[in-house]
This record gives sequence, structure tokens and C-alpha cells, in this order.
Amino acid sequence: MRRLIASIATAGVALAACGDATPITTPTSPPTRATERVQIFYARADEVPVATALEIPAGMNVDQRIRARLVGLSTAPWLGPQGSFNVLRDAARIAGVSVTGAVAALDFAAPEGDWGLPGRTALRAFTQQVVFSATDEKSVSEVRLTQDGGNDAVIVTSDAIISYRTTLTREMVAPYARQDHTVAYYARDQGGPVAMFLPGAGAGTTAEERISSRLVALENGPAHAGADAFNVVAPMKAHLQQVTIADDLVTIDFRVPADDWGVNGSASLRALVQQLVFTASEEPGIVRVLITQNGGRQAVIGGEGLVIDRAQTRLGLLGG
Repeated sequence: MRRLIASIATAGVALAACGDATPITTPTSPPTRATERVQIFYARADEVPVATALEIPAGMNVDQRIRARLVGLSTAPWLGPQGSFNVLRDAARIAGVSVTGAVAALDFAAPEGDWGLPGRTALRAFTQQVVFSATDEKSVSEVRLTQDGGNDAVIVTSDAIISYRTTLTREMVAPYARQDHTVAYYARDQGGPVAMFLPGAGAGTTAEERISSRLVALENGPAHAGADAFNVVAPMKAHLQQVTIADDLVTIDFRVPADDWGVNGSASLRALVQQLVFTASEEPGIVRVLITQNGGRQAVIGGEGLVIDRAQTRLGLLGG
């Protein structure tokens, strides 16, 4: 019996040696892929965003590293360190990244204009997270937001409509650098007015003072900004005289020498009304804007005689 067992064992070894049996191999671990550590940023209420580490594959170019950060945020937890939060988890997804010089163009997929941002607080957090995360790349200092293949980003929330035509920087989106609502609005040939950061806009301790400061900033602002944004308020003859508020209505009264606003042409008249209404209603709680002249008289603007006989709203001007 012992000889038989020994013969069978010997035969088995011989078969294995001849390749007629499957050898037993020891499992080996797959090679570890090299990674590198970058930073992504979570938003915080009324504070600068907070950085957290993200491991991404090594060997990527700048475009790919920025995209990897934003994709990482889209799947990262909602809550982060130090009371921070991540609105990109529920927001529009990044579709493309293109870096030219110091500017990163970030294109987001926003089907039917839905960015997944319910209000201005979420919008502010979104821009902070995106801009800080993209500019974690040392070569990038500015970010341009677009949507659906390179179109101008237009983000509509429950309490804001913001068009992004100019690039954004950390200083522009961080709350310690600029308070919220420190913008006035320029008109465009096509599309709604675009928010512009202007010196002095939003300054003041009362709502009336802050609205006045935004309108005066328009009067003192440049006539053009970017490719097609323009400011018909700057060259006009009329100047702001008084601001009064009643509930959600603000009345802005202008001093108009000889009843001549210095604005003519249907396109300019339409641009003027849009600029004034959007800029005045930038103040939280203000929905309706009534334009008057020379001490509360009904405003009649331009050679065409545009009569302002009722309060205007943002949605009304945009056909909503």
C-alpha cells in the first residue's frame, strides 16, 4: 500500500512537470497606482472656505487635475471639517475644463438651466468651492463659468438671477473680501443684465443707503465691460436724487434737468430700465422698483416718451 501511494505521488509530480496538471500559484497583489495629493474646498457660512485633501492619479495635466477636483467634490460627503458643507454634491456636474494661461474655463452641464442651487446662499457657496478648488493649481488665478458647451453661465435661484460674463477670483467670491450684494448690473444686447462688482456698490448701514450706493456706482462706472456688457446710466444726464422704501417696493427718484434724461433709442431705454430695476432690487427684501423724476413725478424717458407708470420687477422685465 505504501509503495502504491508513493507511486501515485511520484506520478503526480511527473505530470505536473510535463505540464499536464495545473500548478498551484500564490496570489499576488496588483501593482499600486501612483497618486498625488491636491486640495478641494468646502464652503462655510460667512467664513473663508476650508481645504481638505484629495488623492488623485499622478501624471495628470492641469486641466485633468482641476476636473478631478470637481468630480471629487461631486461625490464627496455633504458635511466637511470645521462646520463646512459641500453644495457641489447636489449641483450641476462639471462637463469640461480648459485652461489658457491663468484662466480656467469650467463648463457645467445644466440641463434646462437647472444648476441645482436653490438660493443665493447655495450659489455663493458654489462659486467659492469652484473658484478656490480650481485655483489650487498654482498656475491658475481666474475662473470663467460657462454652461452646456461654452454658453454664458446664467444661474437662476429662488432669489437671484446672475449672469457670469467676467472671470472670477478668490478675492471676488470670498466673503472676507466682498460682502454679499456688492454688485450693480450692466445691460447686454442679448440676454439678461449681468452682475458687475463696482467700487462703492452696496456700502451703507441702511437699505436706502446701500441701494443709493449701487445706483451711484453705476453713474460713476465705466461705459463698457467685457465683450458686450454696457452701462447706459453712466453717460445719461439724470442723476439719482432720493431712495425711499415701503415694504418690498423701492422708489428711486432722479433729478432730470429740463426733463431730459439724455437717453434715446428703444434699445438704450430698455437697457436703462433693466439696469435700474436689477440694481435697485439687489437689496434683500426688495422685489418691486418704481422709477420717478424730479420729486416723485411720473418718469417720461427719451424722445420716444417711455412712460414709467408702475413698479417693475426682474421677472417682469425678463418675461417671467
